[in-house]
Amino acid sequence: GAGAEGGAWAEGGAWAEGGAGAEGGVGDGRRLKAGAAAMAEHWLTRAAERGYAAHVLVPRPGGGLREHVHDVLQVAASLPTRVVLVGHGEGARVVAYAMGRYPARAGALICPLVKDKTVPRVVGRGPVLVAGSPDDRVVGMKALDRVAGLYGAAPLLFPGLGHDLMLDPEPIEAVLDWLEKESVVR
Repeated sequence: GAGAEGGAWAEGGAWAEGGAGAEGGVGDGRRLKAGAAAMAEHWLTRAAERGYAAHVLVPRPGGGLREHVHDVLQVAASLPTRVVLVGHGEGARVVAYAMGRYPARAGALICPLVKDKTVPRVVGRGPVLVAGSPDDRVVGMKALDRVAGLYGAAPLLFPGLGHDLMLDPEPIEAVLDWLEKESVVR
């Protein structure tokens, strides 16, 4: 199919289009990058099954929010096309801040550990998905609703799953479906 711009799965906020520190899968030329230590294997497999090449980069050791956002911005700026940014947990906070400085095609904040009362305004017009579980013991419903509200939306919920919901195929498929529905990857 037509080449689609990709995305980044940013558990800790850093990702890459291959290269040093990256582990990758293959696809048919479309790109969807991934990286989340515990969940990468599941994300990589599902993305590859849908025809997206996937890559993982481990976050900078000892880096904080500023450094991780910087890493995401550096890699995103080096790519020939705008990407989709996807983050889980702390990585969702990194993605939220990166989207304030980079015109991503879209963003997905999964079980977002975003404690900030505000986040930078999204640069560009890319849609933002906030997803989580009402049964997440790390990110409660109040926090999930608050973060989704920052983007003028309601969260996409996966009852019965916990914080590591990306270990289950249903949420991964739902994120990929959302990206396709929003016409950001097809």
